Amino acid sequence: MAQLQGAPVLGAEGTSAAPIDLTALDRRVSSLLSSVEIVAEETSSQLERVIDDISRGAPLIDASRLAVLRRSCCG
Repeated sequence: MAQLQGAPVLGAEGTSAAPIDLTALDRRVSSLLSSVEIVAEETSSQLERVIDDISRGAPLIDASRLAVLRRSCCG
């Protein structure tokens, strides 16, 4: 990996601002990406469970609606 420390940063109008530690920035970005990947995986798993729950419950909802319709129209 190329040496990243002390790279100059240009300010708003091309003026030189304080140098930043790109190695530290790279570590921080890597850490944040790992966190995002974990959260995305957890969210995906939760979404799959919700979809499965809804899929299992949908026939029950339809059957209960049918029962209500039968009672309301047929006494």
